[in-house]
Amino acid sequence: MGIKTKFLVPYVVVCVASGNAFGFEVTTLTSTPNIVTGDYVLGYSFHTNSNLDITALGALSNPYGNLRSVGLWDSQGTLLISATVDGSEPITNSMNYTSTLTTHTSSGVFLKAGQDYVVGATGGAYWAIDPTFAVDSHITYLHGLYGSGSSPFSAPNTANGHDYFGGSFQAEVSTVRPVPEPCTILLAGTSVLAMCRRRLKAVRQQPWL
Repeated sequence: MGIKTKFLVPYVVVCVASGNAFGFEVTTLTSTPNIVTGDYVLGYSFHTNSNLDITALGALSNPYGNLRSVGLWDSQGTLLISATVDGSEPITNSMNYTSTLTTHTSSGVFLKAGQDYVVGATGGAYWAIDPTFAVDSHITYLHGLYGSGSSPFSAPNTANGHDYFGGSFQAEVSTVRPVPEPCTILLAGTSVLAMCRRRLKAVRQQPWL
């Protein structure tokens, strides 16, 4: 009587590690800012050192309490995330932040590490110029930027050596892991099939006991 030999088919397991994500303010004003007024879009460009999920967008708190639009763009000027700040939000380090966000691309609130982005705000005619500030280690501050006019709403794109704080954001470290590309999945599947074939051939060549 023959004994049937069983074997396990190898498979690929993708594990997503969970961690304690924490929220933080990426730039923190550490002095009373000088104020400029006018119809501008002002903000700054930055480089991401970690994968981030945006949790709030903010604009510099002002005494007028008027509506301000805040946006976050990629390096090509594509609007990724936007929000409206009306001045009723809690103030954190001279900024009003809102967690009510509108996303404009399939990436949602996710920012990929190693990329450049721009954040800016308009509509309030009240901006900070050349303040002293601290920057969280998860980003690298690049340049203060401005753009003339608030309509249409677009990324500030001109640097003149000054630091501007119209808009900023809060974030947390993302636990999202990149999805394997189709070619990677195909290679993994091909390897698995090849291993199964070799194992099956070896089993068939064994004499039955």
